[in-house]
Amino acid sequence: MMSSTSEPTSPSSHLNSASESYDVIYEQMKAGLVKRFPPALIRLKPEFEHSAPNRIRIYLDRDRIKGTHYQITFRREYYEFALHFESSREMSLKRRQAFDPHLDELTKQVGILVRSGPVENRGWMRVWYEQNREPIGQDQIKLYIDQYSRFIAATFPILAKLYGL
Repeated sequence: MMSSTSEPTSPSSHLNSASESYDVIYEQMKAGLVKRFPPALIRLKPEFEHSAPNRIRIYLDRDRIKGTHYQITFRREYYEFALHFESSREMSLKRRQAFDPHLDELTKQVGILVRSGPVENRGWMRVWYEQNREPIGQDQIKLYIDQYSRFIAATFPILAKLYGL
């Protein structure tokens, strides 16, 4: 869950008439990502959640991968594409730190700077990259699907090792 100061209060707060609606973005992102998921991830039957107008969450096997999910958040300041660790402070930090030695390689694979650090002030952690905030059209959706699918493909083996999958 993100801080209310970081999320727009409504989809129209930063999308303009040249942008797709969040529902269209969600459906297109979901369809594009599913086509590009690694086979091992597909076997975990990922679940998509679009409960907030500016957030897409992807949960993997919720019984075995507790406290961790992929998330896209269209924030006021920037767009965040992330892997979130939302457990105890200690467990979230331990999981995030498993990715730190791989940040340079992840950056190369995704094609944009990948970082790791805290999510707000909740003790949760994340591995993420950002995109500048701009109206979202078809070209951006294709770019986001391409980059985020590479991010997922690059981070999933590390995540699978963490959880013993």
